[in-house]
Amino acid sequence: WLFGVFVCICFFSAGAALTSWRLQQVSYVFPQSETVYRAVITDRPEAKKQTVLCRVRLLECRDSLPITFPRKNVLLYFPKDSISYLLQNGDEVLFSAHLSPPSNNNSNTFDYARYLTHKAVSGIGFVKKGRWAVTTYNSHRSLRQIASKYQERILSFYTQLDFQDDEYAVLSALTIGYKEELNKDIRESYSVSGASHVLALSGLHVGLLYGLLLFVLKRIPSKKLGMKLFRITIILITLWGFAFITGLSPSVVRSVVMFSLFAFSEFRTGKYIPMNILAAAALLMLLYNPCWVFDVGFQLSFCAVAAILLFQSRLYQMWKVNNRLLGYFWGIITVSVAAQIGVIPLLLLYFSRFS
Repeated sequence: WLFGVFVCICFFSAGAALTSWRLQQVSYVFPQSETVYRAVITDRPEAKKQTVLCRVRLLECRDSLPITFPRKNVLLYFPKDSISYLLQNGDEVLFSAHLSPPSNNNSNTFDYARYLTHKAVSGIGFVKKGRWAVTTYNSHRSLRQIASKYQERILSFYTQLDFQDDEYAVLSALTIGYKEELNKDIRESYSVSGASHVLALSGLHVGLLYGLLLFVLKRIPSKKLGMKLFRITIILITLWGFAFITGLSPSVVRSVVMFSLFAFSEFRTGKYIPMNILAAAALLMLLYNPCWVFDVGFQLSFCAVAAILLFQSRLYQMWKVNNRLLGYFWGIITVSVAAQIGVIPLLLLYFSRFS
C-alpha cells in the first residue's frame, strides 16, 4: 500500500504543478492605455441585448516597437449593429481598445474572475464603434472552428425545415448542443422538472448512442480479429463524428473519450473494470487541460458516472423484477437515482438546490 500512496502523492504533486503553471500562462499585464491589437475570433460570436460577445486570441499587440505577440485569450464586446452581427468564427480583426484582466464588481457574488481564469481568459475589453475592422474573413481554421462551421450548417438546415422559436431552441440543444437560443423560461422549466440534463449534451446522450451502436453491431461476429477491428472502427468514427457536429464541446468530448476507452478495452481483452476506465479518461483529459478539474460540468459528469458504477447494481437488486418490461423501467429509475446520489453534494455546493 505504500507504493500506492507514493504514486498518488506523485500524481497529485504533478497535477498541482501543472495546474499552477497553466494558470500562470493565463496571467498577462495589459497596457494601461488604449492599444491596437490584431486578433482572431476563436468561437461562435454570441449576440447580447446591446453587444456582440466574441472570444478572440490575440496575435499582435502594437503598443510599441517591436510588436509583441501575446497569444492570449480575450473576451471582446462589440456594439451590436449590422456589421458586428456578421462576425464569424475564424475572422481576423484589427481593433483598438483598453483591455484589463477579469475582475469582480461585487465580492459577495459569483467569482467571475476566477471562472474566466480557469477558462484560460486573460482579459476583457469593450471595443467602441468605429475602432475596429475585419482584416481577413474566415482566415484561421482550427479543428474546432471547422466543427463549428458544420454545426452552423445543421442549424441552417433546421431553419429551412421551418423550426422556429422554442421548437428550434429545444431541437438545437437536444441534437447538437447549441443552447444559445434557449430562453430563461425554458431553462427554468427544465431545471424545476429535474430534466435540465436532457438539454445539456453529455454522457447521457453519448451513452445512448454507444448503447445503440452495440445493439446494432452485436450481430457481427466478434471472435475474429478483423470483425472486432471493424466494430471498434465503426464505434469510434460514429462517436467522434457526433462530437464533431456538436462543435467539440468539452462535455461531449469528455464522454466520447471515456466511451472510446470502453470500446478499446473491450477490443483488447473483452473484459474491463469500469472504474479504471473512468479514472483513465479523467487522467487523459486533465493532462490535456488541468484546469478542467475546476469545471462544474467536469465534476458533475464524472461524479454521476462514478455513482452509477458504484450504486446502480445495488439499487437494482433491492427489488427483484420478474417482468422484462418492468425491469427495463426499473433499471432506468435506478440509474437516475444513482446519478443523483453522486451529484447531490455538488448541486448543493454550487446551486444550493437539486431537483
